[in-house]
Amino acid sequence: MVAEMDIRVLQDGDEVARCTGPSADGSCPRVAIGDLVPCASHEVVPGRATQSRPCAVSGQSTICPVTLAAMITVKSDAAFFED
Repeated sequence: MVAEMDIRVLQDGDEVARCTGPSADGSCPRVAIGDLVPCASHEVVPGRATQSRPCAVSGQSTICPVTLAAMITVKSDAAFFED
């Protein structure tokens, strides 16, 4: 389970919502697949973190940024498909 995330306004960092991250399948539990995620056009940061750098989320994002980060941080020697 992902720690709670703050969703903030890009320009001033004001918190607008909170999120518990993706469902077990990696999708956003708050929208239908293919719809814009609620954090689109905002930034996300681990909840109540004071030292963490925020991550800007594209205004056209339909993928949870936590899922996207997990997808691109796979070890380079990992098998692309598992048997």
